[in-house]
Amino acid sequence: MAVAKILLVEDTESLAKLYQAYLVPLGLDIKWVSTGQAALQALEQSSFDVILLDVMLPDINGLDILESIHSQDSLTAQVIVMTAHGTKDLVMKAMRLGASDFLEKPLEADRLRVTVNNAIKITRLSSEVTEIKKKYQPESFCKLVGSSSVMQSVYQIIRNVAPSTATVFITGESGTGKELTAQAVHDCSGRKGQMVALNCAAIPKDLIESEIFGHVKGAFTGATSNRNGAAGQAEGGTLFLDEICEMDLNLQSKLLRFLQTGTFQKVGSDKLEKADVRFVCATNRDPLAEVNAGRFREDLYYRLHVIPIILPALRQRERDVVEIADFLFKKIAKEENKKYQSMDPSCQQALLNYAWPGNIRELENVVRSAVVLNNAEVVSAEMLPSVVTSGKSQAGTRVRFAEQVTNTESNSQAVEPITQANTSIQTSASYDDLKEVLPLWLNEKLYIEAVIEHCSGNVPQAASLLEVSPSTIYRKMKAWEN
Repeated sequence: MAVAKILLVEDTESLAKLYQAYLVPLGLDIKWVSTGQAALQALEQSSFDVILLDVMLPDINGLDILESIHSQDSLTAQVIVMTAHGTKDLVMKAMRLGASDFLEKPLEADRLRVTVNNAIKITRLSSEVTEIKKKYQPESFCKLVGSSSVMQSVYQIIRNVAPSTATVFITGESGTGKELTAQAVHDCSGRKGQMVALNCAAIPKDLIESEIFGHVKGAFTGATSNRNGAAGQAEGGTLFLDEICEMDLNLQSKLLRFLQTGTFQKVGSDKLEKADVRFVCATNRDPLAEVNAGRFREDLYYRLHVIPIILPALRQRERDVVEIADFLFKKIAKEENKKYQSMDPSCQQALLNYAWPGNIRELENVVRSAVVLNNAEVVSAEMLPSVVTSGKSQAGTRVRFAEQVTNTESNSQAVEPITQANTSIQTSASYDDLKEVLPLWLNEKLYIEAVIEHCSGNVPQAASLLEVSPSTIYRKMKAWEN
């Protein structure tokens, strides 16, 4: 077990040495400072398990320091207040400001040791409880809200891949949170540089090369000075390329060279520059379909598609829509200076019944509308837009991500949506009689396998049509093998 760290804030040197002598049997790492300013600086530079804080200091009152300490959520140290002028009012004020205990001078050796030892135990127990909550109640993860099983799989992939340098390729319908996922990968990576995001669909074709690699003065009309591109800005960090499938084919070859060599040239320059950049890409299309259609380089696809993260649509995320809505209601209500406490059951059910074709982006718009037009502490279904309360149920939703794939120019290889009129899939679940009854799990297995075959082996497409996450299908396939 690590040695406990103690910050002793005492302006009298003789007393400070005496208290340190009292605590020698506990084997602690004690740092002594004699002023309030030095105490605040020490807390900025390091973390402590326990703070022994004198009230009467030469520069700052100890209670002001105590208030500053507990205004910072990141500081979890137990604070023990010491004073020779202990009054009831002083004790009560110290406790209200977050002091864990109070010692009156002159201090007794045994009392000091027992108090400090108990405070160390409380600090460590609090840390353990916090870690357990993070492990078993991960309702949010790096600004990604949701505790559904499909999102837990996404969180685990992020945790595993973040420390590496492997390229991450995020796919999912529009509005599912691809940029937030990219930010989560960066935040968990420990990389010191920043994450720079570029939307390849929003930048004109003739400017995107300059946006990525930068340019030198005079490279083209309007280039009045040297400019550092996203690759240079992301040095030591992460470059996020959103809507990567919209990138021009000529630029794709230059991006491929950058990926392979780590070097690039600014527009108008013949000088090679290096950059340590981690790539994260995203698209709302099926990237392999784009490759087959000739719109995306195959070699670049395989270079980028190292660690795939498939974000589920909001309708596939169980009760996450309620958790996300609650988060958004609190956030937007604060921005708009409105009251909000909770959603009533009718509101929650309406959110669960709606299909959310626009995913989280649409949900945010719905929440903002409800907040702006109402000032109620409890939100009911009547306060939601009519499109939500009268919309189709989740069961009747046609998956738009799969539809986008079927509408590509490579229609010869596209997947035909499955409807009741489509009889190309025959399963053992259709019987004229029940002379032979198969187990339910086997019927499910045969049907899922038929849908996967219908999608030419593309599991993510099959999952979209079945309105489940790909991880659900993979989990079932693994179970069938046993």
